[in-house]
Amino acid sequence: MTKEGPQPPMPPAIINRKTALAVSIPEGTEEARKEDIRLPIWRFLQPTSNEVVSGEFKAGLLRHSLTGEAKEAIEFIPVYLKLTRVHFDKTKPKSGPLCMSMDMEHGSGCDCGCESRCGACKHAVWTYNKADHRREPPPCQVTYNFVSITSEDIERQEVSPMVLRFAKTSAKEAQNLISVTSMTKRKDPETGEILPIPLWNHLWKVNLLAKDFPTGKAYVANLQRGRVTTEEESAWARSLHQEILRSRKLEFEEAEDAQV
Repeated sequence: MTKEGPQPPMPPAIINRKTALAVSIPEGTEEARKEDIRLPIWRFLQPTSNEVVSGEFKAGLLRHSLTGEAKEAIEFIPVYLKLTRVHFDKTKPKSGPLCMSMDMEHGSGCDCGCESRCGACKHAVWTYNKADHRREPPPCQVTYNFVSITSEDIERQEVSPMVLRFAKTSAKEAQNLISVTSMTKRKDPETGEILPIPLWNHLWKVNLLAKDFPTGKAYVANLQRGRVTTEEESAWARSLHQEILRSRKLEFEEAEDAQV
């Protein structure tokens, strides 16, 4: 049933070249390929992060991979969830990923004999530690990547999507976000129909909390759900979501170091 009455205006075409998702081509970048343009990520700074070791920033901050901006917390509107895999050498967490998969099926180069097939990779399965009598997570773990926008960008009418990445210990917070969204329903005030809410139905806030591990202190994500998004925020989010579905290709900045 089509709703009557005025609808929120659709935002202008998203043409910021950082997104690689626009239908319109920004002037001057006509020959740029999608693989040349990557979505920036907000990195979780750990005590072992290069900029923390150098004294430039303190641990527990979130830092934008493109602008270098650092914040203690970020409010964001999740638009699209992309699952990936990444394998770090746990003895060298700052050496960069050994293998990555952008589709959960094909790795970028694994040495275990799986021929870079995630379904056959021994690094992607749980193991049992007989000495400690406990299960240990796989070295190559699922990463939850939320393509997101901010209400501040919408107020400026210039939206540049970015990615918030949750892995390992912080993956539980991402699963909580997905669960809350999946289980929440709303009633259409006009039709009375019970409907699922979209991922962008709420504003979320993320900050990092210190936690002690056997190997030392590290920082894990803490998510809090905020207010319901406005009609304009929902319109921007829906527009970007449609662009992503049409593109069917996302490229992210590579992780420089491992989450805990």
